Amino acid sequence: MRRLSLIAAASSLAIALAAPASAGELLDLSAVEGDGFLLVDLDEGVSEPGLKIVTEDPNNDDFTTANQFSPQGVQNCVMSSVADDLVCDAPRGSGKRVKTNLTGKAPLDLVFNVGDSGGTTEYFNFQKLTNQTGARLVGFQVQLGTGTGGNFTPAEDGALAGKLSFDDLVMLTSAQATSWPGTTSATGQDPLQRAFFPGGLFGTGGADAPSGFFTDPQRAGFIFEQLSSDTLKAEDIFGAYATLFGNAQLSRNQVPDGLFFDDDGDPTTEAVLQFWKSGDQWLDSNGDPVSESQIQSLAAQEDYEIGPIEDLSNANVNFSFDVGDLGVDQVTLRFVPIFAPIVEASGSDYQFGVAASLDSTNIPFLDADPEFATIISEIESLPSRAAQQQALERAGTSYLRNFTELGFVVTRAQSEHVLQRLQQNRLRQFAGQGAASDQMAAYSGGYGASDRLGVAEVDPSRNRQLASAGSPDELAGMLARADAVDGYVRLNEKLTAYVTGSGTTGELDGTTNGAGADFNGFALSAGADYRLSEPVLVGAAVSYGATYSDIDDGRGELDVDGFTASIYGSLGAGSGAYLDGMLAYSWLSYDNSRTIRFGSIDRQADSDPDGRQIGGAVRAGYDFVFNDVVLGPSAKFQYLDVEVDDYTETGAGVLSMEVDENQESSQTLWIGGHASTPIDMGWGILRPDARLHWVSEFENGERAVTTNFTGGSLGFDTPVDGRDENYIRGGLTLTGEFDAGGTAMSVSLAYDGTFGNDDLSEHRGTLNVAAHF
Repeated sequence: MRRLSLIAAASSLAIALAAPASAGELLDLSAVEGDGFLLVDLDEGVSEPGLKIVTEDPNNDDFTTANQFSPQGVQNCVMSSVADDLVCDAPRGSGKRVKTNLTGKAPLDLVFNVGDSGGTTEYFNFQKLTNQTGARLVGFQVQLGTGTGGNFTPAEDGALAGKLSFDDLVMLTSAQATSWPGTTSATGQDPLQRAFFPGGLFGTGGADAPSGFFTDPQRAGFIFEQLSSDTLKAEDIFGAYATLFGNAQLSRNQVPDGLFFDDDGDPTTEAVLQFWKSGDQWLDSNGDPVSESQIQSLAAQEDYEIGPIEDLSNANVNFSFDVGDLGVDQVTLRFVPIFAPIVEASGSDYQFGVAASLDSTNIPFLDADPEFATIISEIESLPSRAAQQQALERAGTSYLRNFTELGFVVTRAQSEHVLQRLQQNRLRQFAGQGAASDQMAAYSGGYGASDRLGVAEVDPSRNRQLASAGSPDELAGMLARADAVDGYVRLNEKLTAYVTGSGTTGELDGTTNGAGADFNGFALSAGADYRLSEPVLVGAAVSYGATYSDIDDGRGELDVDGFTASIYGSLGAGSGAYLDGMLAYSWLSYDNSRTIRFGSIDRQADSDPDGRQIGGAVRAGYDFVFNDVVLGPSAKFQYLDVEVDDYTETGAGVLSMEVDENQESSQTLWIGGHASTPIDMGWGILRPDARLHWVSEFENGERAVTTNFTGGSLGFDTPVDGRDENYIRGGLTLTGEFDAGGTAMSVSLAYDGTFGNDDLSEHRGTLNVAAHF
């Protein structure tokens, strides 16, 4: 829509500079703003910006057609840009209608440049108004004024009163005019102000058909009412449309399928409707059943095709308005959609989807469960707009993003177990170079208690090694003779086995389209790694974790647990460059209990879908040594991709939901560093390691999950809002290294937290116990 507006504005400027201003005249389209767009269809010859202004008879105020009923002979108009040489009185069916599409709750504004020179020119508007909002239109308004969006001012409320206005709606006395369906006056309805459904479906037929497909001879459309000189209102449907499809114009996603026949062999022209599908039954134009086998037999032929009956979402709209000597540069033609009360009550895209789905049960051919009428009545009867919106929030699954986000919480904890172990393994090789290292060498455990019982490489000329059963004094002497290079000790310990446990607490903040949650969880990991050579380490781990959450506003509980298998490796020593990597696969299981409570409705919907996740991380850095301190920058890239299986809830009647597969990825870059130093505590070595990283999330866009209520409603996309793209992750680990009955042990206690994230706060405490052999 924005791209079209920019194109329209650029082209309009060029035309405005080239065209001289004449009496009260529309010059060109300046902008398209709001919820909608003008269709540009190059296959049908409709070029940008989708409409054009034709002015062949300036100062033609109070124009009247020759036959007093059709726009025959019109010379000034707003029409489709289907061809440069096509004018207002081109033949019927030549594609003159501007394809105006409404896509949401907000109005659509068409802004025109105008010129003043003291006269009044009347313009006829050829419009095809298409409903692509996702909800039924019970009507619409057409308004004239200035400004757009919240700055729109109706013509009657400003200086344009009496100068910019629609023609009188009722003015004709011909027999044909007074017989028009929906006429509200004995004098008949102005043919230049009408809203009707395509003749190819209803009434006497369209350009290519002698009669409409639905054989009721009466036309179908909206009754057009003039509310004021600057506002027309189309509401209340008459004719066969209402009987078959309800008292509102269907949205494009709500129309039924039909079987079409290409009667002229030209794919660029409209095919002819042969049969339509009402619910599960195919019908002919008289409403008589047709077998599925017959339909499939015809559909297999080259000239037949099954597809949506798009014209059921279209309304042909005729109206004319006068442009006088305005004294302004621009005017606005506004289209305002009108929805059912339950849809009008919605305040977010999510609420709109829920309301539109519930309201779709009023479409007759869907044959929806009558229980929906009770649900709609309960919501509409709530005492305030806020209460109605809360009911819409609770009616659907307003927390689909929590499925994937809590899955990430579980698996990130498990992956951090592994990455923290790699960091601690690397730091164990650092012996220090200052006074602290001398104290550790003199200490009975040598460089560190965690290595006190490890077998170190001694002077090769001695050609001996000291077993771990040696006395502390002997081990101290061994370590004093150990080969120390660049501040780290070469150890011949090969195997480390460890167990890690962590507890997590946090909060997912609510977003415009998603409910938040408070959560708590834990994760347990067991693993082992093996040092292939001095700088090379490989390992594997298995993990189990679970997270339990309470959804905000009492909307239920969502729990997730999962097993993870991971492999990992590291290249690097206690100082200098290093590279870590890991791969993981997780099996997830969800337990969802959704509470639905509003008015007299109090239900619980249950489901237990499964999921899976793949993940990986690569971390690179360089550790500098400053006496007894290791300090270095690092960068990490982490990828996570979680999929939650589709599921169907039970227990809530028609408010139980069917939810399609829910998939989300996370790609984060971590830039920061850490600082660590060994401290001789007498009982062993205490090694603090502080870290701080700036995290950038690349997968932070919005997405949607297809959902639907059971019982016959039409599905809708539940929006999932994007995540915060930048935040801080910080932590501190305290590791104690000591001798435990002949085995070198490490015990680490860590804290990690997420800060500055608008969507997530998370705090995790981790305990790791490792034995080195």
